[in-house]
Amino acid sequence: MTSRGWIAAALAILFTAAIGIALLKHKARSSTTREGQTTAYRPWKKRKLEFNKQIAPIVYSNCAKCHYPGSAAPFALTSYREVRNHAPAIRRALDRGLMPPWKPDRGFGKFFGDRSLTDQEKGMIKQWLTEGCREGNPSKRPAPPKLPPQWPLGPPDDILQTAEPFKIPADGEDIYRCFVIPTNYAEDRWVRAADFEPGNPKVVHHALLFVDTSGKGRARDAAEPGPGFTAFGALGFEIVGQLGGFVVGTIPHALPDGVGYFLPKGADIIMQVHYHPTGKEETDRSQVGLYFCKQPVDKKLRVLEVTVPPKMLRIPPGESNCVFWAEQWMPPDVTVLQVFPHMHLIGRTIEVTATLPNGSLVPIVRISDWDFRWQNIYNLKNPLDLPAGSRMRLEARYDNSSGNPLNPNKPSKLVTFGFGTFDEMCIVWIGYTADKEFLTRNIAAPPTYPDHFLKPWALGKPSWGRK
Repeated sequence: MTSRGWIAAALAILFTAAIGIALLKHKARSSTTREGQTTAYRPWKKRKLEFNKQIAPIVYSNCAKCHYPGSAAPFALTSYREVRNHAPAIRRALDRGLMPPWKPDRGFGKFFGDRSLTDQEKGMIKQWLTEGCREGNPSKRPAPPKLPPQWPLGPPDDILQTAEPFKIPADGEDIYRCFVIPTNYAEDRWVRAADFEPGNPKVVHHALLFVDTSGKGRARDAAEPGPGFTAFGALGFEIVGQLGGFVVGTIPHALPDGVGYFLPKGADIIMQVHYHPTGKEETDRSQVGLYFCKQPVDKKLRVLEVTVPPKMLRIPPGESNCVFWAEQWMPPDVTVLQVFPHMHLIGRTIEVTATLPNGSLVPIVRISDWDFRWQNIYNLKNPLDLPAGSRMRLEARYDNSSGNPLNPNKPSKLVTFGFGTFDEMCIVWIGYTADKEFLTRNIAAPPTYPDHFLKPWALGKPSWGRK
């Protein structure tokens, strides 16, 4: 895809993000039977849907939090005129299924920040558009929306940013730039949440936050001109942790009381930012807001990796249904809080499930329409307790055919494991805590409980294969 194609796709999805958030919270006349389920749309009486009554409350309280002047969205939605003027774009987004940019399948796991829509909510917007975008009585017009707060979780305990701005050229391919930010803390810290604030929302698409104590990030930064270094997807070296991520339209989520991200003294935060050029030269200097744990931390958020081995991951050219799987024994008695699935450009579906000792399956996350540009770290709404003898399973499908519009190779060619843009990966990182760890009593989890990225580990022998 050309750089302008990436830009157009990104802007189209950016537009849908705020609408998606808006519709999620609109409950009137919804046919949702219970969380995670929808039924067919039940139409309203003809020409009864009005902007000032039914649509404005949705748009003003939610959509306008992203769609306001100067935001990442391609246009504002802060008045009836603005919404009406962009009605064709709204309709196209609905008809093409781009709304919302929330990738996990409905009903297969529940997460904080879920922006998926019911059929009823989608149908209401479509009906209002089809019937001519009625405004309704002008005297019933609601007050204009307020701009969202800079920091939704309140003022951070510390704000970190890059040493200098980064320049984004007017044209070219999307950029994945990693900025090394020293914390310079003289003692270890526990973090309950990290928020990312784009310096220039027009060019920032998403960001991931990693923790590095090896100095390899600094070395790569020094080896490349300008601030930061280029890395697509994984960084290419082992890191000691992560602090979450940012995607347009998301709201930061704090860990439960008593649980924290461990930030070692003197560590660097590596801020990986995805930029898309806008047609004019831009600059960005984004920030990270840290929220330290206020209560004693009893459990460290740890990371376990389930992955298809690099040597096995080979996707032949022209193959549209190349399926790999991997299964990993879990440490005994753990609680899963986060899941972070990861593929690159030709990945199409990915599913993660847990198998309990009695053989029953627990769905965790499934993404049937994978898009690298909208990957995210998902926080489970209901933490998952896994007893000893549980296994975690990953299954993923790749489409390396010319029929895949996201395939960057025209014609297709053999794709193997790697850290480059056109390479592939097949990984899920599991964020979990050890039930028998009690740090307030100086009881740490045994070293057999893993806590790392990109490092093979197994409690018992892992298994994998290709279907």
